[in-house]
Amino acid sequence: MGKGINMNAMDKLISGLSGNEENISIEHEQANEESHTSEPPTQSQKSKGNRNQPVKRHICATVNADNLNKIRAIAKTEGLTINSIIDLGLDIVIKKYEELHGTIQVKKPKKGDVVKVFNL
Repeated sequence: MGKGINMNAMDKLISGLSGNEENISIEHEQANEESHTSEPPTQSQKSKGNRNQPVKRHICATVNADNLNKIRAIAKTEGLTINSIIDLGLDIVIKKYEELHGTIQVKKPKKGDVVKVFNL
């Protein structure tokens, strides 16, 4: 017995969660082309793709149900993905914040030392 994922079942689940069945197959195919790991991409992974495309990360968020329904409606009407609309919204919010408060300096995450964290 194989442990493969039943993609038809996954597509149905995701379409029920996202409410956008048309984009599921396209997004699924794109996801299969990319490497999905929780580790940051290595230098060789970064250099393989188009240098103009940003590195993507998965997030999970809870949002207002009315807003999500409106985003779904916009996506369906305009032939867009929910992801592209949310990504644009994040870009707008970040730009506005930086206009008011200056450029955001993103610090590189430091690798912790468990011995130091727990004073062992």
